Amino acid sequence: MEVDVDCPNFSYAFDLKVKKDTQLTALIGYFDTFFELPEHIEFSTSPYSRPTHWKQTIFYLEEPVPVKEGQTIAGKFVCRRDPKDVRSLFINIEVLNMVLKYTLN
Repeated sequence: MEVDVDCPNFSYAFDLKVKKDTQLTALIGYFDTFFELPEHIEFSTSPYSRPTHWKQTIFYLEEPVPVKEGQTIAGKFVCRRDPKDVRSLFINIEVLNMVLKYTLN
């Protein structure tokens, strides 16, 4: 997914495949950045990439939810910039019949 610098408001549908029977307690968010300049620059905040000063964001669920191996968890991630603070974001995550609301600042 691409997000333009002039368009901080976006939504993204996702599907997650459960690898084992467990309790789902949180979702993790991270981003990859690519700058198409004469000298190409890119970095990732993925937990699988080399660490940067940027980190992943943990979105905790209010209560653990049991999930089963092979289950697909479908959801939607909605991001909106706070009109009063350009550095703050309002995040809604629609997943497992819940709408989880977060503010990042």
